[in-house]
Amino acid sequence: MERLTLRNGYQIIKYPQSEQNAIQCYETLETFNTTIMAILNDVLFLCHFKKNFHKANLLIEFY
Repeated sequence: MERLTLRNGYQIIKYPQSEQNAIQCYETLETFNTTIMAILNDVLFLCHFKKNFHKANLLIEFY
């Protein structure tokens, strides 16, 4: 059994008999993380350029 920790803090436990599943899980989490970051970039863009949100602060933490 091997424990993998991704940059975004997710942990994956990889068992020898399910290595392919672990790879698919890793790819899914990476895709999810990329999608979330794209959404957050859009939100930050809107907060910056819409006057109703000109004082908005958004703090994102990844563990």
